[in-house]
Amino acid sequence: MRPYDTVADTYRDQGLGARRPSRVHSIEELPLALAFLLIAKGDYRETVLGGVNYGRDADSIASMGGAIAGALGGRSAVPAAWIEEVSTASRTDLVTPGLALASVARRVRAADAERRQAADAAFAELLAGDGS
Repeated sequence: MRPYDTVADTYRDQGLGARRPSRVHSIEELPLALAFLLIAKGDYRETVLGGVNYGRDADSIASMGGAIAGALGGRSAVPAAWIEEVSTASRTDLVTPGLALASVARRVRAADAERRQAADAAFAELLAGDGS
């Protein structure tokens, strides 16, 4: 993990802002979440367990890594038992909001593709008109 750990040996240095919540700085969470995702080759379970067991800001590291692995792998990437147990323990429906987010992501992606096609067509028309 050393190449990915942005605070490593200086973690206890309060001057870095380490161990202080921040909405502006990602001191270690995102780089480590991405490292666990890379090391686990995108596997949801291994990414989350790696983050949880790393220590320090383990909840944020595991949450971010798991969110990315889940987004890449889809619902089937997340162990069904984990979904059931966490949903029951937290009394929260985890599936419905996820399905709604996935639907929005599909619509945004389709709209982006349409805009890109229109831009490509407009650019091709410009090129055709300049005699090149």
